[in-house]
Amino acid sequence: MRALLIGYARCSSDQRDLTLQRDGLAALGVAANRVYVTAPRSGPLALPCGSRWAKSGIDKVRDSVTMKRQDTRRSVLTAASRHAAVSGTPGRPPGQDTRLPKVWAGLSAGAALLAIAGSAVGLLATGPIYSHETSAFRDAAAAQDLVNLVLVGPLLLALTVRAYRGSLRSWLCWLGCLSFTVYNYAIYAFSIHFGALFLVWIGVLGLSLFALIGGLTSLDPSALKARFAARPVRLPGWFLIVVAVLFALLWLSEIVPDLLAGRPSTSATVWEVPTNPVHVLDLAFFLPAVCLSGVLLLRHQWLGYGTVVGQLVWLELTCLPILVTPFFANLRGDNPGWSVMAPIGIMALATLTVLWRLLRLTPGHPAEN
Repeated sequence: MRALLIGYARCSSDQRDLTLQRDGLAALGVAANRVYVTAPRSGPLALPCGSRWAKSGIDKVRDSVTMKRQDTRRSVLTAASRHAAVSGTPGRPPGQDTRLPKVWAGLSAGAALLAIAGSAVGLLATGPIYSHETSAFRDAAAAQDLVNLVLVGPLLLALTVRAYRGSLRSWLCWLGCLSFTVYNYAIYAFSIHFGALFLVWIGVLGLSLFALIGGLTSLDPSALKARFAARPVRLPGWFLIVVAVLFALLWLSEIVPDLLAGRPSTSATVWEVPTNPVHVLDLAFFLPAVCLSGVLLLRHQWLGYGTVVGQLVWLELTCLPILVTPFFANLRGDNPGWSVMAPIGIMALATLTVLWRLLRLTPGHPAEN
């Protein structure tokens, strides 16, 4: 906002000239129409400088300043109102909003409750719900239901409440929890045979997807920059890039040989699905998004600040069902595939370490500092 310069010139008698005072004010940058003058009347009717006539110039200056203050206050309130209309947070000026808008919090809570209910039914009625799937797919689905019921669903509810109350740290973790929910319920909806929980899975997918989009677009770039600008970001940035590249190479090491040999996808055959949904989602959406977050973070872009925590949370949660699946397989007499435990366990531990370091350095709500 431009500074308002106002000048005031006066003389004590009619024999004096105001030219020097005007020139001095002009040299200071005061516009001619902002110079207010008080000059005494000449002759025997001249009034003293302290009279109400001599003070008229000062009154004009005061009135001008008062009007300018009122205009400035209206401008600030208007900007805050416009920001509140977008963010859903009344009374906060731009750059200070860390409260999750109510609509996205509501969608998220609905997705979490549906996911908890659906996962409970899936665990209690595994036979009828997953009767058309292969044993490997049933084991993976049961492990996913357990993780959803015990951890992801309650965690999503807790993060929703805390983000709605103003915790930026919880908001950023909430994005990762929602990403995990979208990821897994896309697999449920597109890869598991039509059945009793189909509409529940569709509901969770839709609610979590729209909440994720709304929550991401509601982030305040200036608030993110204020919290991350002085933080070390090289470790989490490069970690995201390296993990994305390694997983892409891992999936391509299966896909390319199958394509060259002209045979169906090896992993898709085990699940008896046309294509491996994990390969599709990872290579088309999630791994590029993880890599992009790392690049933007290293360049100190606000979108990198806003997604790095969520990407780490997504990676961490993705490891958990993989670690649980061998135990379900072993209980049911299937091949447990214990060999995945070591690499995925190391991956989970490394991700958790990077996430903990980043969250420890990232302030959230003032009460959390």
